[in-house]
Order: sequence, then C-alpha cells, then structure tokens
Amino acid sequence: MLNRELAEVDNHLTQIAGQLNLLRLISPVNISTEKEKFMADSNYNPQFEYELDLSELAEVEARLENLIIDESTWQGFLLNEVKIKFLQDCHFAQQIGGDLDEFIQVNQLKYNSKADLPDEEILHLAESKIVKGECLQKEKKYEAQRVKDIFDAFLKEKKINWNVVVDCDLVPLLSVNYFTREIKLNPLIQLSQIELERMLIHEIETHLYSYLNGKNLFQMAAIALKDYEKTAEGLAAYNESLVFPEDKSFLKRFQLRYKAVLFGEKNSFCKLYRYLREEIKFGKEEAWRTALRVKRGLSDTSQAGAFLKDKIYLQGFFAIAELNPEEIKSLYKGKFSLEHLHSKQFNLSDNNLIPAPVYLPSVYED
Repeated sequence: MLNRELAEVDNHLTQIAGQLNLLRLISPVNISTEKEKFMADSNYNPQFEYELDLSELAEVEARLENLIIDESTWQGFLLNEVKIKFLQDCHFAQQIGGDLDEFIQVNQLKYNSKADLPDEEILHLAESKIVKGECLQKEKKYEAQRVKDIFDAFLKEKKINWNVVVDCDLVPLLSVNYFTREIKLNPLIQLSQIELERMLIHEIETHLYSYLNGKNLFQMAAIALKDYEKTAEGLAAYNESLVFPEDKSFLKRFQLRYKAVLFGEKNSFCKLYRYLREEIKFGKEEAWRTALRVKRGLSDTSQAGAFLKDKIYLQGFFAIAELNPEEIKSLYKGKFSLEHLHSKQFNLSDNNLIPAPVYLPSVYED
C-alpha cells in the first residue's frame, strides 16, 4: 500500500501517462495522402505531419518538474524513476517532426543507450537460431469474429473481466487499452491457429498479466515503470519461444525489422522501401508498412534517420534468455525492467517486500 502522499503522486503520474502516448504522438496524421503520392511515384519521399500540442507538452513537463517525491521507500524510488522517464518522454515528443539531430539524439537515449550487445552480434545470434529452427507458415484461418470469441473464452477461463471488441476504425491489427480494459481487433484480422496462440501468449499471458499483477502494487507499477519496454517485448518473445520452440518466425520478423532500422538510419524512405522490396523480398504493402514504422517521427523522409524502437525486440529477447525462471517470475510482479532485478534500492525477488505475482503463464507455474 502507498501512503497518502505517494498515492497522490501515483495518481498524477497515471494521468500524465495517458497524455504521453508516444506511439500515438509519433504516428503521422497524413499517412493516407502520402501513401497515395508514394505509390504513384516510388522516388517520392513522404512529407509527414504530426498532431502535436507543444503547449500541452510544456504544461505536462512543468507538472512533472514540480512533483516532489519521497524516495525513502521502494515505491517512492520507482515513482521517481517514472517521473524522470516521463520528463525524457516529454523531450522526445517535442522533437517529433522537428530538428533531425535532436530527434536522433533522443532516440538513441531512449532505445539504444543500454544495448547489451552490438548490432552485428545481435543479428548474428538471431541468424544462428533461425537456421536451426523453422519459420512456420500456416494458412490464415480465423477471421475477426472467431478471434474475438476465442479471446473472450480465454479471458473468461482466466477470470479476467475485460471486453474484446471489433473496431472498424482501428489501424493496427490489435490494440490493448489498459484504461478502458478493452482489447480491440481490426475487422480485417486473420490468424492461423498458431498465430492466434502466439498472440494470446504475447498480449495476455505477458503484457496483460504483468499489468494485472502491477495493479496489486500501485497504478504506475501496472502501466509503465522505467525502461520496461525492452523487457516486456523481450519477455513476450521469449514466452512464445518456450511454447513453440521449433518455430523461429518471430525471430525472423524481428531480425528483418532490425535490419530495416539499421538501413533507415543511413538512407531515405524511398531507398529503404527499395531495399525492403529487392533485398528483403517484402511485398508492396509490407514494405510500405515497415518503411513507415522506421521513418515515423521524421517530417522530411528524404533525410537519413530512423525511429529505433524496433531494435528493442531482439535486444530484449536475448537479455531475457539469459535469466533463470525465478528471475523471470519476479519480472511478472508488474511492469518492471531487467535493471530492477539488480537494483541496490530494493530486492525484486523478495516476496515479503513485493508480493509474488498472482498471474503467471502455465510454463512458469510450480
């Protein structure tokens, strides 16, 4: 339980978390028109626009700077880490669509400053695992309504009172909203049996379980602690690998996205698209979507530079693979990061200090 002062801090930070959705802020608002121009002329480099309210970001920044947090407890220490993370995210958001050098700098700070291995070694490790396994390709089978029914049944079995809805306005195939307790599905989603099982492991047995366990501590422990993204995505991929040890399609996907980021850091949008079509052998739509993932955040995509988030999936996977099962169970206590396993301020593995997770995938149950 939090004392009154820390509970107020937790509430303030939770409100700010809703405003600082970087993936929403970094999505261009003119994707459709720029895609049409690009598809008509493959030498065209999209000019992206963003819907940023700089005055609102400045107000959020001021609220954070004025927030005083007592760090004498482990909860206060973690909440202060979140405050610092949100200040960095404010600075990141302010660079979206702006000065390229500044955007590259905040990118490196957020997604690449704590990489455990150099790029070449990560790609080599991924390749060595891929050639030893299979990249299973199954015919797509279940459409949106059937996927919804299976998600509903899975949540009911786990006694998780969330809604699953098919949303005609959804752009990604799937979206999880922790504030409304909803899982939204794109009506065009189609999943094979294996793809569906992988998604249940990834979205529910990893991300949602960590959220629900964190709710037992305090709000921000469920939403976003410091540097949790690499840990969360690595853990999700690792869990998939435990259930489907012979299927390396997820590693192949992450490896190709990693390569796309490295190429995009040094090249324009149209050159990246050609690289994805000619070297990676992506189809037109997949090459467009991947190039968009890499170049979002830039206004003028004729410039070199990339959004680096797609590097954290492989980085996280190989870092999680080095842990033992007890360490992994500790990470399930909330949205904790790998760094918290070795914190000098608190012992994450101490179940008397931080309660053991209620929700765990079956592969980790005793």
